[in-house]
Amino acid sequence: RFVVASREVAAGELILQATAFAAAVTPLARKMICICCLGKLSEKTRLCDGCGHAFCSEECAEADRPLHEVECAVRRRLRGANFNDFTLTLTALAARALARGSFVADDNNNKKEVLDLCCHRGSAPLQLVSDFRAAERVAKRAAPQLAEQDFVGLMLRCFSNGFSRRDAEGETALLLAPAAAYFNHSCAPNACRDSSEGLQLQFWALETISAGLPVHISYVDLPCDPAEPN
Repeated sequence: RFVVASREVAAGELILQATAFAAAVTPLARKMICICCLGKLSEKTRLCDGCGHAFCSEECAEADRPLHEVECAVRRRLRGANFNDFTLTLTALAARALARGSFVADDNNNKKEVLDLCCHRGSAPLQLVSDFRAAERVAKRAAPQLAEQDFVGLMLRCFSNGFSRRDAEGETALLLAPAAAYFNHSCAPNACRDSSEGLQLQFWALETISAGLPVHISYVDLPCDPAEPN
């Protein structure tokens, strides 16, 4: 997989804006951002009695009901089993993605693009796969409607192709956006991802990129200003 510029791209130009197929808020940020849209909370904030995560409005709570019923059950069961925050959040992300792909109909449901992503199951560390399998067993008990789904495969796809969002305190959310998963890594990237909010991921050129050249980002979060490339 790789991304190549089809034309000359100017420094500071927007290369790609992608919407996440699924996203999950970390326990750290459960009272900071909306579990549905990842937007900032407001005076209309509503807390879920089950998992303790917040919705920014009644509209988000209602729109997210089919997915949150699954995610909430999975989060509660995993929390009771003492999984760490990363595994809990990644499993919640997989549950949302599997639920959306299985029984939520919408015009932007690109489940096939998610399943086309590489999962690297054969080369993943054995301990990582073992941890994911343990989380899968718990998640399937919490969400029996997903009992036939491959949680481990989806979690590995998220692990290899997902994006994290951070603030000064740590990770606030994990996002899976297939359209954004094709950038390769470079220690000297010519593009970067900005700190946009919500379900959008935006990538900008750090320098002029000639047509035919590969576009790289850094998989390590670095402070990048597309207007002032380093």
